[in-house]
Amino acid sequence: MGDEIDVVLEALEDEGGLVCLSKERANALKTWDFVSSVYEQDGVVEGVVSSKVKGGMWVNLGGIRAFLPGSQVDLKPVKSLDRLLGKKFRFKILKLNKAKGNIVLSRRALLESEREERRRFLLENLREGQIVE
Repeated sequence: MGDEIDVVLEALEDEGGLVCLSKERANALKTWDFVSSVYEQDGVVEGVVSSKVKGGMWVNLGGIRAFLPGSQVDLKPVKSLDRLLGKKFRFKILKLNKAKGNIVLSRRALLESEREERRRFLLENLREGQIVE
């Protein structure tokens, strides 16, 4: 009581004469704005793998659905995608089309850049004759 919440007006009046509001749609619109800004800044989003579909998986990004192609799940091909269900990961956004409601993610691109960063750090810090474990 007394709290302010964001909602979307869906209809001025339904068949019962009531105003139709949607908090879910308001949250989804906020999430779209957030994901769009992350995409523009070439950033990273977190999401939960929600289900397996032909060719990949669906990822829940805080109320909106994004597609993770099977080829973009990991650095190496994953034999059983089922083990990823319900787990939270970080993803790079490959494509975003708000008008079509389409988001394509990649975990592989993020893992490759992290691996390249570790490799570069190692090569910069290795010296001839150095002993490492």
